[in-house]
Amino acid sequence: MSATTSTEVVANSALVRDDLLALVERRALYVGAGAAVICALGWLIDSAGFYRAYLWGYVYWLNIALGLVGWLLLQNLAGGRWSVAIIDVLSSGARTLKWLAQLFLPIALGIPSLYRWAQPAEVAASELLQHKQPYLNTSFFLGRAAGYFALWIVLAWLLNRWAVPLAQRGDDDTTRRIQRTGAIGLIAVAVTVSLAMVDWIMSLEPEWYSTIYGLIFVAGDMLAGMAFALLLSGFQDRRAQLVAPPGTAAAPLVRPDQYNDLGNLMLASVMAWAYLVFSQYLINYSGNTLEEIPWHLRRTRGAWGAVAILLIVFHFALPFVLLLIRDIKRDASRLAAVAGLVLVVQLLALAWIVKPAFGAGQGFSWLDPFALSAVGGLWLSRFLGQYRRQLALTRGDSPAFSSEAQP
Repeated sequence: MSATTSTEVVANSALVRDDLLALVERRALYVGAGAAVICALGWLIDSAGFYRAYLWGYVYWLNIALGLVGWLLLQNLAGGRWSVAIIDVLSSGARTLKWLAQLFLPIALGIPSLYRWAQPAEVAASELLQHKQPYLNTSFFLGRAAGYFALWIVLAWLLNRWAVPLAQRGDDDTTRRIQRTGAIGLIAVAVTVSLAMVDWIMSLEPEWYSTIYGLIFVAGDMLAGMAFALLLSGFQDRRAQLVAPPGTAAAPLVRPDQYNDLGNLMLASVMAWAYLVFSQYLINYSGNTLEEIPWHLRRTRGAWGAVAILLIVFHFALPFVLLLIRDIKRDASRLAAVAGLVLVVQLLALAWIVKPAFGAGQGFSWLDPFALSAVGGLWLSRFLGQYRRQLALTRGDSPAFSSEAQP
C-alpha cells in the first residue's frame, strides 16, 4: 500500500468514527420535530397559510433528493471517476425517498385549500377548469402521486441493490444490468419528475401551461442535487483533516481532478437550468397570449421583479463565472462555497415560482421558515443516518474507496 493510500485510509477510518455527523443528525431531528409542532399550531391558526408554506418547503427538499437520484442514475449509465467522490452521498439520498413519500401527506390533505381545480365553486365558474376535470381531480391527482413515489422508491432500491458496488464493474452481465437501469431510470425519472411538478406546482395556476415547465425542474433538481453533494463532500473533506490522528498528514479524500470534474458537471447544470428558463420566457413572450403573459407579469412586477434580477445574477451569472475558474473547481472549500450559494438561491427560485401562484401580492409568511425547517430537519436526520451507515460500510477500514484504489 502506498503512503498516499495509507493516509487516506487513516482519514477515512477517523472520519467514520467521528461523532459530529451523529450530533448533527440528532439536532436535525430535534429541529424538524420542533418546527413540525409550530407548523401544527400554525395550521390551527391559518390552515391555508400552512399548506402554502409546506408545499414550498417540501418541494425544495424533495428536489434535492431527486437530484441525488438523477446523478446516481447517470453514474450507473456512464460511470466516471467523478462518481467516486460523491457515491456515498448519492446512494444515501436515494434511500430517503420512502420517508419523503410519508411527508407528502400534508399536501394530500391540503388539496382543497391549495388547488382551485379542487374547489367546486371555482370549477363551476370556469369552463376551462371543467374541461380539465378528467385530469385535474383529487382521486387521479393522488393516484398519480402514489405512482410517482412507487417508481422512485423502487428505482432507489434497485440502485442500492445493484449499482453501488463499483468493484463489480468488471463483470459484463453486471455492467450491462447497471447501465440498463441507469438508461431506463433516467428517462423514467425525467418524465415522472416533469409530470409531478406539473401536478403539484403548475396546476396551482390551471389557466397557464408551459411545455418546458417540467424540464426546468428536472434541470433544477440535478443542480440542487450536485450542489448538496459538493457541499457535504467539501465539509467531509475538511473534517477528515481535523479528525485525523495527531502527526498524520491525511491526504484529501477527493482528488483535485475529481472536484474539477464535479465542478464542470455543476456548471453544465447551471447552464441547462438557465437555458430552459430563458427559453420558456422567450416562447411565452413571443406568443404574447392572455394565457401565458400574466404568469410572467406576476413574477416581474414589484418585489418579485427584484427577486427575478437576483436570480439572474446569483443563480446564473455569478455561479457561471466562478465555475469557469479552474482553481475554484479544484479546491474543496471554494467549490463547496459556490455549492452553498446555489442551494440558497435555488430556494429563492422555487419561492419565485410558487408564491405568486397564490395571487398578486402574495409573499413570504411567518410559517415559511418553520415549514422549511420541519421538512428539512426530518429529511436531513434520515439522510445523515443513512449516510453514516454508508460511510461505515464503504470507508471504514478498507482502502477500497480510496482515490488511488478506484479505477
